[in-house]
Amino acid sequence: MTISKISSPFESGQSAEFFHGLMELAAACYHLKQGNIFGARYLLTSAEDLLTPCGPSYQGIDVGRLLAQVEHCRTLANSLEADEDIGFDEAYLPSINFY
Repeated sequence: MTISKISSPFESGQSAEFFHGLMELAAACYHLKQGNIFGARYLLTSAEDLLTPCGPSYQGIDVGRLLAQVEHCRTLANSLEADEDIGFDEAYLPSINFY
């Protein structure tokens, strides 16, 4: 099975943007944990851009709260030196909350 077959129900529209935003956010969290601050900053911004039109809630997910967490995480990432090995505290990573 190819990725195109998996993603075909979400090829366009708000569902596609929402799930793309979640994937970007997951990748940003991975980069933060690995100390790749530059990559994390880029992906956090991309995730925010993709998720913002889906708020304040989408499919029972509190997108507004998620975006506030993304912004907090981005603020922390912006305060760090590029590729600084920080041992990023996972408590700061965004989490999905349902209504």
